[in-house]
Amino acid sequence: MGRMDEPIFIGAQIIDALQKEIRFPKIVVKDYYTVSKVTPPLLTLDERPGPAYLRPDGEDKIVTNTFVLEIYTQACTLNGHVVSAIQACKELAKQAQGILVERYGLTQSGDMIFQPYATDNNIMRGVVRYYGRIDKRTEFIYQ
Repeated sequence: MGRMDEPIFIGAQIIDALQKEIRFPKIVVKDYYTVSKVTPPLLTLDERPGPAYLRPDGEDKIVTNTFVLEIYTQACTLNGHVVSAIQACKELAKQAQGILVERYGLTQSGDMIFQPYATDNNIMRGVVRYYGRIDKRTEFIYQ
């Protein structure tokens, strides 16, 4: 564990879990800031540390980190069936949600937004936000 005044980051652990556990052909999962070119299927995660709530003694207690998940897909074949880019995007979102909510205790904030990627209408982009409240002493995540 780090010092109490340092932010807590768990995004790298989440990225590893998503890469290992999502069952989707040729999926790549990366930190948002390491992507220079979008090549679907791609999942990115951007973790943003939030302010800490303080204990009565003035020490940091719980931080609320925000996680932005972006999904990029094209029409593809899943389980022997051709699916549209938006269907593929929704399937990836469903799998990712299971990991983010069930394993890491994150809470979805708002609805997922789907739209064609700005530079290529054949690519569907889905964006959804989650947040997690993390105890700075124990690194437990509270729902």
